[in-house]
Amino acid sequence: MTGLLADPVTRAGAVRHALLTPELAARLADDPDYQVRRQVAEHPRLPPAVRDLLAGDPSANVRLGVFGRRDTPEPTRHRIYEDIQQGSAH
Repeated sequence: MTGLLADPVTRAGAVRHALLTPELAARLADDPDYQVRRQVAEHPRLPPAVRDLLAGDPSANVRLGVFGRRDTPEPTRHRIYEDIQQGSAH
């Protein structure tokens, strides 16, 4: 990662403007900052494999980002809803 994506202070804000390759998306999906992962979850060019990975993120905030995507399959959306309703939110 280079530039704004390399800096932990600016990374979350820079994600939405990044050219998100599958490799970069996978790397950012593993970021320790849930705000970065949420921005990745909402990125319009998020690869489906990374979207599916983030659907199981420990942070409810990140899972909500996946929930709100148009391309999230209904079974995945339902699982996220059930997880959050059951209080497994972090």
